[in-house]
Amino acid sequence: MTGLADWGKENAYYFFGPSNINRFFGTLLATLVGTLASYPLETVRTRLYLMKPLPNGKFPYDNAMDVIAKMAKYET
Repeated sequence: MTGLADWGKENAYYFFGPSNINRFFGTLLATLVGTLASYPLETVRTRLYLMKPLPNGKFPYDNAMDVIAKMAKYET
């Protein structure tokens, strides 16, 4: 994300000139991209850690790929 923050600061320089606001926009861009990239993985991890057995004794998910497949099938 550091490279993305630097890229954002460099491009913000052309719009705002030499200002401290460039640092804010670079950090904002890197934070947004980092959050959007990690959120789906965090959702999969949370579902695996918090799953409890169903009434029939089986667990709802077998592995991470099973979580992703079931989310894509039933939740989109």
